[in-house]
Amino acid sequence: KDNAAVLEQGSHKALLEALQQELQQHGGTTTDALVGDWRVYQLPLLDQQHLLPLQIYVHHNLQQRDGGQTQTAAAQEPTQQTRFVIDVTFSRLGAMQLDGFVKLQQFDLVLRTAQPLTPSLQQELHKAFQSAVLATGYQGQMLFQSGRQHWLQLAPQVHGSRQV
Repeated sequence: KDNAAVLEQGSHKALLEALQQELQQHGGTTTDALVGDWRVYQLPLLDQQHLLPLQIYVHHNLQQRDGGQTQTAAAQEPTQQTRFVIDVTFSRLGAMQLDGFVKLQQFDLVLRTAQPLTPSLQQELHKAFQSAVLATGYQGQMLFQSGRQHWLQLAPQVHGSRQV
């Protein structure tokens, strides 16, 4: 069973309806001068006993596989690239921005933090990322940047960090 069906069958139908209404109200798009249109998704995030909205920005782009110089029908099919950005604030680690890029079997992630992470924490996060990427059959790399000057600023009127 999916989660929605479980909520509907239990005594949580009102909660499901409220959640669906919230998700519909807060979705939308925003535009970035460099990348273009971003789709905005808002997901509920459970923080102890409170539901907080978590905004995720997603940009899809189609690209020719070999720069437009195709030789076979399969190579002529465009590939989809997806980029996502998530801003979040953790109580112990502080503000972070996850900037991900997925194309074919490649997943790259830039983890931006307001304050530098310790080298041991960076190693631990990098190891977990590589393990997850390899387990899914992907390749990829994880990079770290500290300082808010590196952060992407998407729709300041609706874009904000959420305390987790």
